[in-house]
Amino acid sequence: MAGEEFLSETEPALTAEPALTTEPTAPGASRHRAAILVGVAAALLAVSAAVPPDGLSDPTWHLAVAVSSVVLAGVLGALALARFYARRQRIFVYIGTGFLATGILDAVHAFLSSELLGGAGVAVSTEVSAWTWLQARVFLSLFLALSAFGALDEEEGQQVRELRVYGLALFLTAGVLVAFGLAPTPLAVRPDWLLPRPAELVPALLFGVAAVGYLRRGLWRSDPFEFWLVLGLVLASVGHLAYMSRSVALHDPFFDAGHLLKLASYLAIGCGLLASMYDTFRREEEALRVGAAANEALAREVQVRREAEAVLQSSEERLQGFLDSAHDLIQSTDPDGRIVYVNRAWEHALGYDRAELHGLQLASLLHPRCRRRVLRQFKRVFEGEEVDEILAEFITKDGRIVVCAGRVSRHIVDGVAVATQSIFRDVTAQRAAERELAASRANVQALIENTGDMIWSIDTRHRLVSFNSAFALATEARWEREPRVGDSPAEVFGRDDVDWYAEIYERALRGKRFSVVREDFLAGQTRAWEIFCNPVNEGAGTTGAVMFGRDVTSRLEAEEAIRQAKEEAEAANRAKSQFLANMSHELRTPLNSVIGFANILLKNKKGHLDEKELGYLDRVLANGRHLLALINEVLDLAKIEAGRMDVVLEDVDLAAFVVETVSQLEGQARERNVVLQADLPAEARIVRTDGAKLKQVLINLVGNALKFSEGGAVTVALAVDEAGVPTELAVRDTGIGISPERLEAIFEAFAQADQSTSRRFGGTGLGLAISRSICQLLGYDLDVASTVGVGSTFTIRLGDGAASDVPTASSGGAGAELAGEPEAQVERPYRVLVIEDHGDDRASLATTIRGLGLDVLEAATGAAGLDLAHQARPDLITLAGMLPDIASGSVLRQLSEHPVTRAIPVVLTVEPSLDPIGAGGQAAVIVKPIHAEDLTGVLSSIAPGALPARRGDVGAEAPPPGASPQVDTAEADVAPTGGQMTSPGG
Repeated sequence: MAGEEFLSETEPALTAEPALTTEPTAPGASRHRAAILVGVAAALLAVSAAVPPDGLSDPTWHLAVAVSSVVLAGVLGALALARFYARRQRIFVYIGTGFLATGILDAVHAFLSSELLGGAGVAVSTEVSAWTWLQARVFLSLFLALSAFGALDEEEGQQVRELRVYGLALFLTAGVLVAFGLAPTPLAVRPDWLLPRPAELVPALLFGVAAVGYLRRGLWRSDPFEFWLVLGLVLASVGHLAYMSRSVALHDPFFDAGHLLKLASYLAIGCGLLASMYDTFRREEEALRVGAAANEALAREVQVRREAEAVLQSSEERLQGFLDSAHDLIQSTDPDGRIVYVNRAWEHALGYDRAELHGLQLASLLHPRCRRRVLRQFKRVFEGEEVDEILAEFITKDGRIVVCAGRVSRHIVDGVAVATQSIFRDVTAQRAAERELAASRANVQALIENTGDMIWSIDTRHRLVSFNSAFALATEARWEREPRVGDSPAEVFGRDDVDWYAEIYERALRGKRFSVVREDFLAGQTRAWEIFCNPVNEGAGTTGAVMFGRDVTSRLEAEEAIRQAKEEAEAANRAKSQFLANMSHELRTPLNSVIGFANILLKNKKGHLDEKELGYLDRVLANGRHLLALINEVLDLAKIEAGRMDVVLEDVDLAAFVVETVSQLEGQARERNVVLQADLPAEARIVRTDGAKLKQVLINLVGNALKFSEGGAVTVALAVDEAGVPTELAVRDTGIGISPERLEAIFEAFAQADQSTSRRFGGTGLGLAISRSICQLLGYDLDVASTVGVGSTFTIRLGDGAASDVPTASSGGAGAELAGEPEAQVERPYRVLVIEDHGDDRASLATTIRGLGLDVLEAATGAAGLDLAHQARPDLITLAGMLPDIASGSVLRQLSEHPVTRAIPVVLTVEPSLDPIGAGGQAAVIVKPIHAEDLTGVLSSIAPGALPARRGDVGAEAPPPGASPQVDTAEADVAPTGGQMTSPGG
């Protein structure tokens, strides 16, 4: 037996019989053959439509074709019969006898339709030719159709009786010849009919039936012979149908084409027969080779059987090695329960060696609490029953307990059970893990039960899977229903709540993790519940969801209280900021008067003040300016917080902007021995922003850099992108630097780097807070990078260089037109009309103007100012930003619209925190308190010839036309306010 198995494994080709059937053809080859058949038929039919009906060929050519058909029919018959006697397949006996008989009939047709009779003085008749042609073709088509459907012989699989086929062919051939020779020949060719030869449809039909029969057999897909046979039948059928049926005379084109297709069909069938003969010879040769190989294999069988025992021995050794290397406990016991075999895993698991275990009773190794049950299960298996997994506890040699699980089967020899075989696996650790898991589950269940939160889970159909007591109590108290596992939402919740719970269930089952807050009316009060929804995802997707519900009523109440407190605090802060913004006029007006009168007294025109008194006035002026700067900063910050600071957009050339700012602050840089320089690109595009506010930020940053740098350099750098659009404006210094932990704190109000910095350099700590707020208002950002002892870099990040998304205020624009051209000759002193409601400010400004050598007219209200302007026609009007009776914007508009005052320039005098009036028409804006230098700069730009020659008591020389006045920056880390003059656009 082992030798036979070994032989079957090593020499499978020697014992197999040669295949006698053709191997299946691939689907692609089958489709290719079908395409050939269809293509040939379609091509022949298409060609038949193009064949001309007129014209005759040479009769000698027809004779050659006919003789070739006779010879080929004989050859095909002989080949088919030879093929039949080689394999005894009845299809070939039909084909062979059919072609032999057809060869005789084709010879008769060739003789009667040729010129041989014409040479003997007998006319060749078209009718005779047609009928001899038909008798041969009908005979052959009939035999081929019968061969396809097997109607003349025994059933498939029975022995072929070829003599009956021969007799039938002989009888039919003789009958056809006798009938044709003795019976009168009917009319076969009818030229006037639709088909001149309708009788041609009979062989066409029979050939077609034969082709259909072979196609139904299906062997044409794989058998070359049947494929060629079907091709020949297609050629013959189309030849009769499309060609011979349309022939009207001997040797016309249809006549010749039909004979050629007959010859082509013979050749196709001949190709199939030759392929079949070749296949037969090849198979016989293969059979001989296989037989020789089988004999050779039998010669080696004795040697194989000798080697089989060694192979079997080696197999047993391999099996033993496999069993010993297995981790499972494998053993066998005899019918009495004694151990007859154990593998090495038993020795390792129980601590015994094989000698100790061999012959030992299995019962002696089992723990007493499971011994009876396990022995009973072994007995049932030995008796032939099916037993599920057996759980046994074995006692090791050192007294430990090993828990094993496995299955037992019986070993049968000659139909008799002789032993039991078992495979056990040590599951001690697994059982311990299962116990730990059970304990963990119990702990989790206890935790879930003891929590005050509602916990429940659902499946994909929204059915309850599990829930804790809190959920059960809550649902019972709310809807008076006790939930049960498997309940739907309609069975758990109230009718009005089912859709809500179904919606959150569906969201969770779609894989969403979310929480929702729901309010319910419970026990006479409204309670809020926050429900956390979590999907349960497994390998197959979302299989359910777990919900956690918590009473958050107290939390929401606390949050609401916090929100209200926050809103109240914000409202109070806004009220504070609004109050400070509204108090700007009342706070600054007295200080402006103090500063103005101090300036006037310091000129000491009459010489009544000595040096000590002038020193006191200097201190009064310095402290007044310092106090005004502090108030301005506080009010600016309050105005930003209150949302009352608008943005006036204008086109700004930042490169010129930087150059102007650096030039303005060069004096401070020289005082501190600091190099102040600008780093500008070759080309920078114009940006649209609020130039005044951006300049306020830049002056503050440069002032800070100068203040905290002693020696070294301060650089103002403008960066642009590839298109030349400004992106960053940076101020770099080499000063003391800022520690990392204070980088963000410096932008807070009243905060500096540290207390020592405040004591050493002074300042209020509002400048950077205001600067960042202004940058954010413009749509920019201000940040800082600094290293202690190396320096700092403050960067204004401009973004795309535009400020189109920030609030804007009208910038006016009529100032240039209103200013007009100054008169070349001043026949009278230049007259200035001062419209100011506050008496001290009006007196201070009037005194300053007179000090410049100009005439002054004063008006305390807007109405009085308009009347005086119409009557006196002054050369310049100063208009306060706030008036008690008429809004300053309305006064400015009336002045610009009246023909008498239309050309008079108007200068607005405003508080530092107030923006220029948006009515338009002003020539310039001066921020209070007003100095002589401010007026000098304005008059120099508006009317250069208005000022008289320099006087000794005026102070400094007037700046050249177009120059900006010097800005007083007593505190470098705050925004400069005193004496700042801006253009009409801000």
